[in-house]
Amino acid sequence: APGVDILAAVASLGQTAPEIEFYSGTSMSSPHMTGACALMMQAKSPAWTVAEIQSALMTTAVYDNTVRKEDGIRPTDPFDRGAGRVNIANALNAGLLLDITESEYLAANPATGGDPKTLNYPSMADDACYKSCGWTRTVRNPTGQSMTWNGVFTGRNGLQGTLTVPSFTIAAGGTQSLGVNIPDVTGLMPGQWYFGQVVYTEASGLAPDAHFPVAIRVAGSTDRTMIEKTATPA
Repeated sequence: APGVDILAAVASLGQTAPEIEFYSGTSMSSPHMTGACALMMQAKSPAWTVAEIQSALMTTAVYDNTVRKEDGIRPTDPFDRGAGRVNIANALNAGLLLDITESEYLAANPATGGDPKTLNYPSMADDACYKSCGWTRTVRNPTGQSMTWNGVFTGRNGLQGTLTVPSFTIAAGGTQSLGVNIPDVTGLMPGQWYFGQVVYTEASGLAPDAHFPVAIRVAGSTDRTMIEKTATPA
């Protein structure tokens, strides 16, 4: 979502002449995304849910690994760029959608004992990955044709992952469950964040790539103590 140095209309108190300024932050990215979602809803609603539209915008966004952090040297990560730069043309042609219901959001509320990691969200994150961690996602084919997808997990700085379903064929209107696993983090630095991504490519080019950012923080000593206490029966 564009949010840095955006040319914006402003109106100062008592000023009648048109004014413009460069604005940054969520005050800019939010209206851009609102407009993008409005276009998507006009084209796809009610066949696509709001969550599916969000997933289409995220999974088909342009993810450019050449973008750098503020120092111009270090590569950006998902915390810097999210899922990437939105491309509405890609999103309109998305071949894999992820849905989440209101009740599922409410059930995942950590304040009431829920786990946000269980949500069918178009990214994967775990801030206390202990020994291993993983996620399950369910995708839907919204098109009128069968598609075959091939997936690859790519990690940075030693992060390795596996896909339970690296290749699959999904019928028109069908659904498919996908698993992403980080099988072993014991060799990684406790307390540090590691990043990767899953990319599924349609074998015949019938839809844009679907990509999912991955971010894990390896559990530190405090995290491990809490996890072990929770896992040990009283």
